Amino acid sequence: MGEESPLTHTCHQTLLGDDTFVSAHQQSQRSAAFRDTPRQQRRAVALSLAQYKALYSNRDEAMARAYLSTAFTMSQIAAAFHVSIKTVSRAVSAFNKANKAQLAADRESQG
Repeated sequence: MGEESPLTHTCHQTLLGDDTFVSAHQQSQRSAAFRDTPRQQRRAVALSLAQYKALYSNRDEAMARAYLSTAFTMSQIAAAFHVSIKTVSRAVSAFNKANKAQLAADRESQG
């Protein structure tokens, strides 16, 4: 109370740490050591495309969730589901739009 807001000195949404800490952390994120690591190895846990098919009865939701997991490209998903890349893209867009609408409705019902 009566002190300056800690949010006035945020840098790229970092709340804790001084400028030295933020700079060091940002440098570690730019490290060349991680650039050559394949995306799938950077993921802690990833379902297989077959698991997405089995887990979600709605094909479009399964494709969207597989893509949003960041473990697969749209090309890989399209091949596994025997559809075009455009179909995967539309499924992801529709899924994102539906989730945004659901979040907005949830906020309204709570507020």
